[in-house]
Amino acid sequence: MDGTFIVPSPTGSRWEELSSVSLALARQTQGKLFEKHILSTGDLIHPKTGEKIHVDDAFLGKMVTNFNNNVCDIVQVPLANDDNKHVENADVNKGEVTELRARGGKLYAVVDAREDAHKFGKTYLGASAFMSTNYTDSRDGKKKGPTLLHVAITNRPYVVGLEPFKEIIAATATSDSDAEIVVLTQQEEITVPMTREEMLAELKATHGIDVEALQASAAAPPPALQGIDPASLTAALTAALQANPSLQLSASNSEQITLEDVVGSVVELSHQNKVLSEGYNGMRQERAAEVVDALIGEGFIFPKQRAFAIRLKLTGSAEDWTEFVPADKVVPVNESVGFTAPRDEQEVQAQDAEILRLSEVYTKHVASSSNGRRH
Repeated sequence: MDGTFIVPSPTGSRWEELSSVSLALARQTQGKLFEKHILSTGDLIHPKTGEKIHVDDAFLGKMVTNFNNNVCDIVQVPLANDDNKHVENADVNKGEVTELRARGGKLYAVVDAREDAHKFGKTYLGASAFMSTNYTDSRDGKKKGPTLLHVAITNRPYVVGLEPFKEIIAATATSDSDAEIVVLTQQEEITVPMTREEMLAELKATHGIDVEALQASAAAPPPALQGIDPASLTAALTAALQANPSLQLSASNSEQITLEDVVGSVVELSHQNKVLSEGYNGMRQERAAEVVDALIGEGFIFPKQRAFAIRLKLTGSAEDWTEFVPADKVVPVNESVGFTAPRDEQEVQAQDAEILRLSEVYTKHVASSSNGRRH
């Protein structure tokens, strides 16, 4: 049967039940595809240890299985370095292996060349497989056997006698021909939307939600206002607002005051209250800063404690503030801090002793402040 078929992923299927679909989605083709022969059955001599590794069809089959199961999630295609050694730097990567194929005692890698694709098979002539004979799956910590880690591009591969790069014509190329593309879709179940009555009954029976009762409850006035005449409430609010010289109702004396006028005045009153509250808080902030700055200037508080001291002044208790501010100065004020180079050893020792004394005073003060602070 000729033609191209597009098969969508079945709804609700698990990834592990669709390994081929999972593989297609995880390793998508983005560049030009090439097939490269990377390994054959037989004895392979380890390039460093000299150990013989027997490669048979089962060995190749296990590599394909581990690749399809994403034991090594990304199998990249890096360039070998200047010493013709395998590297895994991402900045030298030229693509990704999207498929492994084992046939006729040989293992082929399908390389998706995403950078310098025009060089594959022309400038980039060979490749060398980098694999682990018993790779540890990081998902479960178990050894999974032979696993391909990357395919390095090199013109002097360790394993010789391998077939060259062969370009693969993508299946989408058939779209330029007269081949028919058939889309296989699942039959969708047609559902008829429920009526309003059916939906209300479903909510009440299945979820215990009585929509009609909730609507009736929302339409009724709150219990606190039940029995209160709206006209009397409006009149009382109007009288209270007219007594406030800072507010003025929208209607003139000759017009009837409406409920909208009363609501607008209440909103304005709330706004004025917010402005006054913000102004008061700003004044408290400034006053606290003045008190703290004065203590810093007199040497009772270190400058780096300024922000904490302001917060404590605003939110802490009087007892906390008294415990925080020391009885004696901790910073010398109006005294020369700098000094000229010492003239003799005795003066050096005296200066070191003074520095040590000030450090001990500061340490004791910080310790006493921390122990006395309330949380």
